[in-house]
This record gives sequence, C-alpha cells and structure tokens, in this order.
Amino acid sequence: MAFNQPVVVEVVMASVLIVEDSEYQRRVLVKMVHAEGYETLESGDGLDGLKMILERKPDCILLDILLPGSDGLSLLRVLKAREIQIPTIIVTADIQESTYKECMELGAFAVTHKPPKPALIKELLRKAIESNVEDCS
Repeated sequence: MAFNQPVVVEVVMASVLIVEDSEYQRRVLVKMVHAEGYETLESGDGLDGLKMILERKPDCILLDILLPGSDGLSLLRVLKAREIQIPTIIVTADIQESTYKECMELGAFAVTHKPPKPALIKELLRKAIESNVEDCS
C-alpha cells in the first residue's frame, strides 16, 4: 500500500444567491457575503432569480421584496409551492409587521431591514447555511 499518493480534497464553498434590483445594495451584500468566505450569485430581478435558483441551487438566498419581473413574495410563494427548501433571508426596506408575518408564513428563514447590518447578515448567513447542511444530512 503506497502512502506517497497525493490526496485531493475538494473544498466546496457555500453559495449565496443575492436577488436585489438596486445595484448599490447588491454590491453591499456581495461584499458582506464574500467577507464570510461564501461564493455569490447575483440577480437583479425575481424571474432571473428563480431561474438561477432552479439551475444553480444555491445554499442560501438573500432576497429583496420589491423587484422587477416578479416580486420577492411571489418568489417565496413559488419556492413553497415547489417545495424548494433553501433558507431565504429577506432584506427589505418594508418595515410593516404584516409583511414580516407574510414572509415568515411563506417560509422565509429570517427578515431583516435595510440598510443591512454586517454583523446581523453574518449571523443569519451562518445559521441559514448550517440549517441547510443539517437538512441535507
């Protein structure tokens, strides 16, 4: 038995899809996600975001509510209807309690408000990705 063989270990980084129509807000979120060592995927509208979810199967989603194409609530409804269980963190300027409740009823992992706070995004991402790993095992 030879022990001199090189061992190849593939490290797979968790991927986070950011669905946000504001390029500035998207850049802010990308910077936060990269700082935590995650790969990012980006979309500026709900329809493209759904396409990326189906094709790329990210480990977590950061989702705005007000989006062109299809809004964030509609995207949550589609995920729920298709039984796609990817932890989704809503990042929104909408501070209404009714919006929070609807997001949670539709399966959101968490809801946070803009402007996003780096420490909170870091913690929510960690918890969301850990929960996704646990669900897959």
